[in-house]
Amino acid sequence: MKPERTFVMTDPVTDEVLWVCSGADAAGRCPLAEKPPYVCQGLRVVATHGTQHDGTSFIVGEMAPGRCPAAWIDKR
Repeated sequence: MKPERTFVMTDPVTDEVLWVCSGADAAGRCPLAEKPPYVCQGLRVVATHGTQHDGTSFIVGEMAPGRCPAAWIDKR
């Protein structure tokens, strides 16, 4: 996880902020995504600071164990 980056997770219906994190580590992994329940699943993730895609948002559908749903941000 990179502390200079910020991702905000919101309820996709109410826009209530539920969680804030710094995204994936260099390998695209996240310790909170190791096993269910997945913190991000079903939430809207917004890249808010420190990425090349700040302002981009998406809703997390299926999760892959150990894989951060925001890891793709680093691949673009």
